[in-house]
Amino acid sequence: MNKIRKPKFRPVMLLFTQEIERLLTSDEIRDSFLRHLSGDWGNVCDESAKAYNRCLKLRLRLFSRFESETGIEYWVITEPGHKLTSMLLPPEPLSES
Repeated sequence: MNKIRKPKFRPVMLLFTQEIERLLTSDEIRDSFLRHLSGDWGNVCDESAKAYNRCLKLRLRLFSRFESETGIEYWVITEPGHKLTSMLLPPEPLSES
């Protein structure tokens, strides 16, 4: 488990989808939001992490990628201005029919 640090910003609203509520534990939801708010971007490359650190200072869009204990990938996204942060599953890839 990653150590959760002090939040670097405080959004007005935290949202998560019904799929997140169904697939993740309440501890995973809480801890992922706290990690994101503290500047832990999860499973992103070093270059992306540096870019999100710059975006944090400029109040631009932020993105974190995490994986649940059961191997489910999910995202935490903060919109520009940092008022809204959402947790959701990545979109399903489109298949050619």
